[in-house]
Amino acid sequence: MFPNAMVIRGTKLNQDLRKTYGGFVKDVERKLQNGEQVQDCLAKMMIQSSNKEHLTELDVDMMAAAFMIGGVETVCLYESLV
Repeated sequence: MFPNAMVIRGTKLNQDLRKTYGGFVKDVERKLQNGEQVQDCLAKMMIQSSNKEHLTELDVDMMAAAFMIGGVETVCLYESLV
């Protein structure tokens, strides 16, 4: 497949999502490994169940991104209704 504008944009978006939300997941994972207290959250749950559920790093990063993007839309919608 030859790179075109849409492929390039999609690749950049994927990289940015993984950097942003994958970085957040990595921060939570590091804290857990260091024995620090981490509030219950989606990232913590996915990290703790990744072996059981056979989740790859990419799976966890993309699910974190999907839930954050969906959550932002939900909060924006809720705030516009209040």
